[in-house]
Amino acid sequence: MEEVTVNRTRKRDDWALQIKRLVDEDYPDAKKIILACDNLNTYYATSFYQAFSHEGAGRIWERIELHHTPKHGSWFDMAEIKLSVFTSQCLN
Repeated sequence: MEEVTVNRTRKRDDWALQIKRLVDEDYPDAKKIILACDNLNTYYATSFYQAFSHEGAGRIWERIELHHTPKHGSWFDMAEIKLSVFTSQCLN
């Protein structure tokens, strides 16, 4: 399944809401969802606890597993650079 969502901001609440949708709507039967993330400061458990009640945040957090890419020289950085170039050249 591929889906792209664009927001005006990249805040903790934005990310928490997207992951909540992923857990509750896209993969409600999955026991564990593994996510590969870069090192943006929003991709942590605290984002859920800031956005939702303690119980709601815990419920979401226990269903996901985060794998952060290395901070320097990661393939994720290269992919982001290519997407950025593509976006600036092809999309207004």
